[in-house]
Amino acid sequence: MSKKSKIAIIGRPNVGKSTLFNKLCGRRTSIVNPTAGVTRDRVYASGEWLDKNFDVIDTGGFVDSDEDIFNEKIREQVVEAVKESDSIIFLVDGKDGLNPNDRYLAKIVRQSGKKYVLAVNKCDTPEQLKNNTISFFDLGLDNPIGISALNGSGVGDVLDILLEESDSSKGTDTNESFSISIVGMPNVGKSSLLNSIIQKEQAIVSDVAGTTRDSIDTNIQWHGRKVKIVDTAGLRKTSKVDTDIEFYSSLRAMDSLTRSDIVLFVIDADKGFTKQDKTIANHIIKEGKPMVILVNKWDLTSDSDISADSFMLDMFDTFRLLEHYPILFVSAVTKRRISNILSTAWDVLDKHKEKINTKELNEWLVKATQKYPPPALQGKSIKIKFVDEEVIVRPTSETVIWSMYKKWIQSYRDLPLLINQWANVVRWEMRTRLFLRTTEFLWQEGHTAHETADDAEEETLKILEIYRQLAEDYLAMPVLTGIKTESEKFAGADKTYSIEAMMGDKRALQAGTSHNLGQNFAKAFDVTFQDRNNKEEYVYATSWGVSTRLVGGVVMTHGDDKGLRIPPKIAPIQTVVIPIVRSEEDQARIKEYVDNFLGDLIEQGVRIEVDWSNNSPGFKFNEWEMKGVPIRLEVGLRDMSDEQVIIVRRDNGEKQAVQVKELISIIPKMLTEIQSSLLQQAKDFQNANTNSVDNYVDFKKIISNDGGYIRCGWDGTPETEDAIKNETKATIRCIPFDSDPSGLSCIYSGKKAQHEVVFSKAY
Repeated sequence: MSKKSKIAIIGRPNVGKSTLFNKLCGRRTSIVNPTAGVTRDRVYASGEWLDKNFDVIDTGGFVDSDEDIFNEKIREQVVEAVKESDSIIFLVDGKDGLNPNDRYLAKIVRQSGKKYVLAVNKCDTPEQLKNNTISFFDLGLDNPIGISALNGSGVGDVLDILLEESDSSKGTDTNESFSISIVGMPNVGKSSLLNSIIQKEQAIVSDVAGTTRDSIDTNIQWHGRKVKIVDTAGLRKTSKVDTDIEFYSSLRAMDSLTRSDIVLFVIDADKGFTKQDKTIANHIIKEGKPMVILVNKWDLTSDSDISADSFMLDMFDTFRLLEHYPILFVSAVTKRRISNILSTAWDVLDKHKEKINTKELNEWLVKATQKYPPPALQGKSIKIKFVDEEVIVRPTSETVIWSMYKKWIQSYRDLPLLINQWANVVRWEMRTRLFLRTTEFLWQEGHTAHETADDAEEETLKILEIYRQLAEDYLAMPVLTGIKTESEKFAGADKTYSIEAMMGDKRALQAGTSHNLGQNFAKAFDVTFQDRNNKEEYVYATSWGVSTRLVGGVVMTHGDDKGLRIPPKIAPIQTVVIPIVRSEEDQARIKEYVDNFLGDLIEQGVRIEVDWSNNSPGFKFNEWEMKGVPIRLEVGLRDMSDEQVIIVRRDNGEKQAVQVKELISIIPKMLTEIQSSLLQQAKDFQNANTNSVDNYVDFKKIISNDGGYIRCGWDGTPETEDAIKNETKATIRCIPFDSDPSGLSCIYSGKKAQHEVVFSKAY
């Protein structure tokens, strides 16, 4: 397997390095926030471009100043990133223009002798692309390239340059691997332990709590195994998390814990086992993760009377479940027992993967029931004779439905037969995706039987229209409607119609399907009826369905960097009231004030909730923004005196003061506006990323770089469809109802187009 190219991103603070990093690796790995200096450590991730794999390094913002205590450490991290990289993306801010710190970084780039690209970020429009790059010619580097890290414009050009000579093609690594996350409270020494394990200064270490903000991935080789070690942000009590950055740091830490194979849980020996330690340990256990407990800073207890045994007894007394996990008393400073950490982790992981056969399980069960007999039921003792893990997979609905159709349908008088159901479905997915492709999912499906072909077609299109209305009128998710090609239609159907939605990453989501099955299934299951002429005839049928994938569709259509944005029509809570109180007396006064308008809004049908929790106002704002509640009402003592409330819209962030007496008319109207606004935003995004092309060169360029929908001519042959799919990974989403092939040629074969189709990459 060839060596992957390693790309370092450097630049001064707030030029968009983390945004670009996330764009390159295809997921939100680095925390993005307008606050300068959010990223401090070197953050690693893998990316993919065309047929090449690469590693990318995000670095902290470089400032030639010692005003901030972390600046020197960040400079060291930047220098190390440049040293270990194969190429550099030197990122500058096109809106702010040339900065003295840019000149300093330009020297580092020149002195490195490495391949580089001077990328001018925030060139989001053609006008900015033209004007924002001019000032950076003064740096004396190669021609700057205008990009937009936010929407991805120009990023492909940067990768083309940096990966031009790379041979890091995709391959399969057969080495055994596992991932480890290091979790614990702030300042327990997680980063110090990481540096000690890998024997280099990977993460910035300081006495300031919360130094680590991102979850930092480090890949090493250990005894022929690939090990990914993830250093995470310190986990504080929820009530003490009072900044956006810390909030998202905690989320990243919890996500890293969930994705890891094993957890290193770090405790501060000097502070002992605290209540917050117990909370973290409990979360690890609930996640079902194998764990090694590391009691760090054990060197600080050498002068005390504390022994390892007494420390463990106190810890077990507080949380009995920890008795089952190995404990190492270590010191990142003195390197005490550091060499034992990975071997212990591997042993625990190995035991965690052990399978217990049925015989051993039943032998254990006999002993357990003998020692602890189960309680009697109605005076009779319960006898458990055998235990096994039974797996029952539900058959496909067609098997169930059509076997019953044969019993239910005898005559045309029994038709139409219309069945609607909600059911859990199990499918084998090679790669699961949250909401979109899960092994088991809940879906709504329909099965109908009809007398004539026209009746079946009418039903198929009627359901498709219902799905379109659901998507657009309720979910605020614009969709294309059309018919699937022969290769993309449901197996056994005459026709498959679908609704196709564009997600925030410009990929297509098949959000719902409606199938005209004709008589195919009727013939397969031998389902006939006596028609009006007393002749035996096969029934005509349809089937259709949507699933919990629509939840994912809503998230990816409307979500932003703050979290969800839920359309008001489907929001369980449409308006949340945030009282801003400082004392119990304030709470009583504000409650009375809120109660005066709360009932009126509820009578108007507004789904409303008041957050009386003890969390800080800032935490509440972040939490409800993340949950996507459409409207937030802020009420404080000053608002009371002015007889007003502060209204904040989740869709656009607009904030305004409104008199209380006007709320009853403003809130319902605003909810309607938000619903329309979200739909319009999604429509504008879809339109902006829909292109019409007439040649294959432009087609491939757009699919590779920009993504989105491409409308073009197709000659109607499966050979052409397959060739385009194999070469670009794009598929025909549908032949839209407004398809007009007149005057079009097939983009691939050049032949006269039989259809105007919509191509896109999909999930």
